[in-house]
Amino acid sequence: MIHLPSLPKARGRRILVVSLLVVALFAAAAGIFFWIRHTNYLRSPEYAVDSLNESIQTRDAELFNTVFSPDVSKDFAFRLTEVVPPDFLPQREPEKLAGNIQALLQSLLAGTPAPAFVKESLLPILPEDFFQQLAEKPFSLTKVNGSLAVAETSFHHPSCKDDLKITLAFGPMEKRWIAVGVLNAHELLTTYLSALNEERQRLEKLNEDNQEFPLRKLANFLPNLTCKAG
Repeated sequence: MIHLPSLPKARGRRILVVSLLVVALFAAAAGIFFWIRHTNYLRSPEYAVDSLNESIQTRDAELFNTVFSPDVSKDFAFRLTEVVPPDFLPQREPEKLAGNIQALLQSLLAGTPAPAFVKESLLPILPEDFFQQLAEKPFSLTKVNGSLAVAETSFHHPSCKDDLKITLAFGPMEKRWIAVGVLNAHELLTTYLSALNEERQRLEKLNEDNQEFPLRKLANFLPNLTCKAG
């Protein structure tokens, strides 16, 4: 049986030290790689979309506010004042509207009663289970192009037959990305105003029918009476 000669102790220690250094260098390189990768992720639109979805699923208002900036509500409010008829909107101040929209989002996110202006509206602009729907169907990143990223999802409004798509624009701010606007705001608002107009017509028709009912009843007793009901 052949016996290999043993290495001198000094040489063996050198090999051990070199091996440990190589392992340490690989570990350090791997750590630096993953640290850079994680840092890049924290500064990416993917992280912004993931954070928005997490804030919706956990109902974390603080996290939601860091990703969904008030500028989104301001952008939406300006678009709202462009399409809503003057006779429908008593006041057309974008700043006030933006505050109302932000308050509505906060109340729906927290599951608290909606603000008074929502309760008094003929048709709520967002359904009460809006965030619950988004938790079940989170935003997904669809496009990244330079300083613009796009994320989409859809939700169901009780006034519409088909689901409504909502498309958010994300942009870089300092060292992170945040939502900066609703790209299809005009489409959403047009759909909402169309549903609102149909609801108004339905209520007006219902009101007319309720007013005509006593006249129809009276006509049964007075056949020669000329009335609106005929």
